[in-house]
Amino acid sequence: MRLHVFRRLFLPALLLAGLFAGCTTPRSYLEPKYHEVSYGEIEPLPAPIPVVLTVNGETNGKPVRRATEYWQASVVRVLAASHVFTVAAADAPHPAHLTITINNVGDIGEAFTKGFRTSLTLGALGNTVTDGYVMKAEFEAPDGRRFANEYRHAIYTSRGRAEPPPGVIPVPVAEAPVRVTDDLVLHLLKDLRLAGCY
Repeated sequence: MRLHVFRRLFLPALLLAGLFAGCTTPRSYLEPKYHEVSYGEIEPLPAPIPVVLTVNGETNGKPVRRATEYWQASVVRVLAASHVFTVAAADAPHPAHLTITINNVGDIGEAFTKGFRTSLTLGALGNTVTDGYVMKAEFEAPDGRRFANEYRHAIYTSRGRAEPPPGVIPVPVAEAPVRVTDDLVLHLLKDLRLAGCY
């Protein structure tokens, strides 16, 4: 009897959920006010400056090994593409030092609840979740000059019928974290140049 009831009531709902799965496909958007510096604005150096790089990844202020590995590789990628710094060994003679901590801040519990509610309604409600990113950077030149600043960014991810915030930049979901790293690190490089650090 119970199996018959399950087939009659719940199996059609599960089939419909599969048919409408596309309604909950996530869409990503970037906060435009942080996308102000491009690679073209960063003047490459004939001889990039050796820098000892330390990168820390966090989620809501707590160190996360996988996040550290991701941000480490991402920051190295931007530095290599900019031709301003080259990553040096820790025992290199007279290098600069750059320490970067990127913290992904957001309400994980709220994001889960919103996502679960959207799934139950097959996307009819929809929701938008915000992932904030706070990057703290500290730089010390070989001559002792120091620079420190904080940078922020945000990714908005919408599901279902939710409308994104006005004025945001649509990007493929997989590309959003790449663009965040570009924006954060390029801002830092521009500020380091303006501060006379290179």
